[in-house]
Amino acid sequence: MDMLDLESFRATPLQQDPYEHLVVHHFVKPEALPRINADFPKVEHSGSFPFDALTYGPGFRSFMDALESAEFRSAFEEKFHLDLGDRPHTITVRRYCGEHDGNIHTDSVSKINNALSRGLNLLLTPGVYNVDSPIKVKRADTVVQGLGFATLTASRGNSVLTTADVPGIDLSGLLVDAGPVNSPVLVQIGTKNGNNGVPHNQPSDPTALQDVFFRIGGPHVGKATVSLEVNTDNTILDDLWIWRADHGAAPSDVGWTVNTADTGLVVNGDNVTATGLFVEHFQKYNVIWNGNHGEVIFFQNELPYDPPTQADYEHNGVLGWAAFKVSDWVRSFQGYGMGSYIFTNVNPDIHVSHAFEVPNTPGVQMNDLLTINLSGPGTIDHVINDTGGPVSSANPDVASQVVSYP
Repeated sequence: MDMLDLESFRATPLQQDPYEHLVVHHFVKPEALPRINADFPKVEHSGSFPFDALTYGPGFRSFMDALESAEFRSAFEEKFHLDLGDRPHTITVRRYCGEHDGNIHTDSVSKINNALSRGLNLLLTPGVYNVDSPIKVKRADTVVQGLGFATLTASRGNSVLTTADVPGIDLSGLLVDAGPVNSPVLVQIGTKNGNNGVPHNQPSDPTALQDVFFRIGGPHVGKATVSLEVNTDNTILDDLWIWRADHGAAPSDVGWTVNTADTGLVVNGDNVTATGLFVEHFQKYNVIWNGNHGEVIFFQNELPYDPPTQADYEHNGVLGWAAFKVSDWVRSFQGYGMGSYIFTNVNPDIHVSHAFEVPNTPGVQMNDLLTINLSGPGTIDHVINDTGGPVSSANPDVASQVVSYP
């Protein structure tokens, strides 16, 4: 503690106006400053940076040790009449100030990530937050909750949130907006490679997403290749609405080449369950399900309204793209109460070969499926694979149903 003058800290009166504070002259002892300055982290621009992400020398490390010491914590508790106990603490480092520093502002992503890494949860108050790099959730059982559907907007073609390969993360009450620069993935749950083949999530402590919505376009131009990618096993998805906009605040905010988006949801994890899944208007497969032992209970889909030509909306000899694709290698999947609808008002002659595309294997079972033409334009030729009759302008608003498949 030779760097800090704790006696002066204890002797300085606590001020009450406009809030409790104190100013301690020479709290850092003058003789310690050359060592601290010589070993200060090399920070080249303004902002606050997590201590653990910086490179520094031994003098600065000793200064941090003094600030994190039990003796300083005790003096702080005594001065402010607090019991800090085992509560986590946060250290951020600054070297330069920016033009707007000191104004009222929201916490930066780096500050949020620093707090999350130190064991805190995240509560987002109502508002729209431009996010220029991902919020990184790395600790098991972390809670991220939005109030009033707090909105996270990708501002630089980035993901807005990613999670590590750990169990028990809970995300809820969020609205995720794509920005004008394409994001490869807006939200990524777990990594594609997993935990080097070692199970990292258990059914007894699942990761869960509840009341999480996505928009690609609408309030402004948005672009994202994939909205949500789920790599973590045993994840629960409850009440998700993943939407490529069919209308916007201005006509220029939407269009086939404007708010571009391939797929709403990609599931790579095993034992993933979705209840109340709404995915709409994506330009390729709306949902791709690659994991085994998945289950979906209630799925609602509208195919894109706006393919300009059939050539723009077909692949490998297949007309259009299925709303829900279970990949060919999947051997176990259960689907219940799933519907897909068509309304291609930009080009009424658009056909979609089938709304649901699944491998023909006994372990993949689909129950209570339907397609419907919404009041006129567009045709779905089959409900699932080559089963189920067509819906078109010849039978608008009349469902074609398949009770079970195979």
